[in-house]
Amino acid sequence: MIYGDISEKKYVHELMKKKFGDEYERKELGTKDGDEFIRFADFEIGEGRAFIERKTAADFLSSRRDRLYKQLDKMDKYVSGRKILILEGTKRDFFSDSKSFFSNYDKRSHDLRGLSPLEQCVDIAKNTAWTYSFMRECFMRDIWFLQTIDLEETAIFLDNMNEGFDETPKLRLIPKRIAQFSTAQTILATVPKIGKVTSGKLLGEHGTLDNIIDYVKEMPAAERTGIYQNLYDAFCKKPRKVIR
Repeated sequence: MIYGDISEKKYVHELMKKKFGDEYERKELGTKDGDEFIRFADFEIGEGRAFIERKTAADFLSSRRDRLYKQLDKMDKYVSGRKILILEGTKRDFFSDSKSFFSNYDKRSHDLRGLSPLEQCVDIAKNTAWTYSFMRECFMRDIWFLQTIDLEETAIFLDNMNEGFDETPKLRLIPKRIAQFSTAQTILATVPKIGKVTSGKLLGEHGTLDNIIDYVKEMPAAERTGIYQNLYDAFCKKPRKVIR
């Protein structure tokens, strides 16, 4: 489930609802501290599994003197799940909007259209050292600092988080190819303590399943320990049953 804080702008909720349907809900993302309600994130994944604060490039630049650090302090104090700060870029059509945050900047000296969100901020702020210092502070506080091109890409990221990409090994989510195992290796991998790696090594050493069984049969009982005892128990100890 994906939750969006009720203070988010209407167009944000509309886009998320359109994309996620019943998997998206609005709610207050915060907690009471005495008589004060503390809001600490824009989005929540699951029931407290991850909290995400979204900052557009304009928000990031206008809040860098004070508000950004207060936001980090809130996440530090009140969030127990994964903490993420997203720096979201600004769409190209905003650069020509007279009401845009970027409208006061000379388009000839600040062409932001081909830049990443972080590059947009560095170009406008002319303070690379501070920008990277802030990123470093995020990492020191165990807060992921991520970039998305626009709100659409932020939604894609939230979807991936909701599907558990941060908890599942990458190769399980996006396999390069489907592994193909021989019948012999599949049979070996059913023996206790023998998985796909060990079964592959055994077949590499002995060639066939029959050769492995013969090797285990001929081993002195005193040397038949570990996986070799398991192999003996699986293939040699009990007589084979023939089902007619």
